[in-house]
Amino acid sequence: MSYDGKVVLGESVDKLLLQSQINGFGELVKANWKEYGEFFNGIEERLQNSIYDWSSKFFEEWELTKINWPIGIEEDDNGKNFVSSDECHDNYFEFKFVNHESPVGFFLKFKDLSLEVGLEAFDLLKFEELIFEIRVAYMNESTNFDQVAHRAKLSEFIEFLKKNFDYFKALLQDCVKQTELKVKEYNHTVEKMTENLYAAIDSLKALEKQELINMFFMACREKVEFEMPRQMRVSTKAKVIAKSVSVERVHANRRFVDVEVEELDLSEQVSYTKRLYKRVFIRTMFGFDLTDDETLKLIGNDL
Repeated sequence: MSYDGKVVLGESVDKLLLQSQINGFGELVKANWKEYGEFFNGIEERLQNSIYDWSSKFFEEWELTKINWPIGIEEDDNGKNFVSSDECHDNYFEFKFVNHESPVGFFLKFKDLSLEVGLEAFDLLKFEELIFEIRVAYMNESTNFDQVAHRAKLSEFIEFLKKNFDYFKALLQDCVKQTELKVKEYNHTVEKMTENLYAAIDSLKALEKQELINMFFMACREKVEFEMPRQMRVSTKAKVIAKSVSVERVHANRRFVDVEVEELDLSEQVSYTKRLYKRVFIRTMFGFDLTDDETLKLIGNDL
């Protein structure tokens, strides 16, 4: 069965609605990703604002201006997203603080491999593992580093980080937890959409099967004229483009039929020719089997 989005004249409204739902699945997933993508893309900005709101209450002259956050979102073999720590192994978590009252800035750096060993993010991180890279702008012979560091209250800020390290680490962990929750939410959302997709496909298949069953029984009574010529298989190796079909005989085993098909003939010029095909498998031509229990339930008392 092909779901290529083409509208076929004469199709039922239910069938077209199901087809539209199936064809629109990709766009639905893409549109749904927008909210989650914005969250994942903004996670560093979210963390930056959280740390700044916390630290600025004590040191308004310091500002967190940049974050390197080597935790990302990846997709596994089953198409599910998960929080990945692959980049944590070779890259530092890095936080750039600047002081607008003095030409001093520093980078707070560390590595964390907690996720790699199956622990909660930053569970293994200790304050002693933090690396501070101090940078002073426009430093020359007359610049006294101690005076600049004192004026920038650098030691006080580091002491503040030391005393509040658990809170700082909790902000980092909360960022990862919120990311994990969002990933699980997205996976659940996609799973529900996928369930709806498969349900629509199953419904469309059932509807098409019921249409073929109805067409078969109508063809047993009279010639069925197609509004638009359709392709029908008369054997495992042969297909015809049929304008009409009628069942001339149902064999006793209920597996074969003799059918008369008004088919497209391209031998000389475009025309339709009636041909009788004997012992055609019902399943091959109509897609169901009169001996199948599931089909018999659909047919009901019509047989």
